[in-house]
Amino acid sequence: MYVDPNRNTEAGNLKWILPYCKPDLPRVAGAIVLFCVNNTMALIIPLLSGLIVDRVIVQGHVDELTRLCIMMIVFTIVRVASRYGYQMWMERFGQNSVFRLVSDEYEKLHELDFTYFNHTRTGDIMSRMTSDTDAIRHALSWVSYQVLDCVVMFVGALAMMFTIDWRLALALACVTPFIFILTRGLSTHARPLFFAIRNSLAEMNSMVEENIEGNRVIKAFVREPYETEKFDERNDDYMQRNMAQAYNSRKYMPWLDAHVR
Repeated sequence: MYVDPNRNTEAGNLKWILPYCKPDLPRVAGAIVLFCVNNTMALIIPLLSGLIVDRVIVQGHVDELTRLCIMMIVFTIVRVASRYGYQMWMERFGQNSVFRLVSDEYEKLHELDFTYFNHTRTGDIMSRMTSDTDAIRHALSWVSYQVLDCVVMFVGALAMMFTIDWRLALALACVTPFIFILTRGLSTHARPLFFAIRNSLAEMNSMVEENIEGNRVIKAFVREPYETEKFDERNDDYMQRNMAQAYNSRKYMPWLDAHVR
């Protein structure tokens, strides 16, 4: 196994997943460097646009237009290349970490006794091996740098706006508490909804696996209509759970977008 399972018995979520990530931490360090380059370029490019407006259009220094345009093109290329680089490295980091995790999960399943499998639904095992691990990969490969990107860009933009016009910066800062309240409400309501979606998916996976495995028995006793009705109920429950999550997003996201934009 890649990680000793006994060392993670009492660990929290972050401490539990960290040993699977350690071999790729140098790649993460490189991705952070490219991330800093990307965000620096993202903050500089609007300043160059402002210089074009102030120096070329307003003050009439046409001779500076070529230099400023070339700088914008170069900085844009650097930003795109660095963004591509750190996204690819973070995706590889997430894929490698989940590969090690799933390998340990599969090996652990072979060590468990029959009691575990008698008391654990097959759908739960399938969900943990597929959708749950994919959620971990998504968090490592995408959510991690998106959270960091939002924080860095917000602080950087606010600092830059204070250097340009403190009144405009204060106007932006006044919106921040409303964004925090809306985000807090969204996450508080979304957490139980996501858990419900996971449980509903596990139930549906269990039923599908049992029907596929016992297909001959079901046909022998002519139970197809009954099993189809049961599946429709599970499928409808899974749809309703996802719709509840969509309604929760509909409740908060328009207000968040309005305050951000």
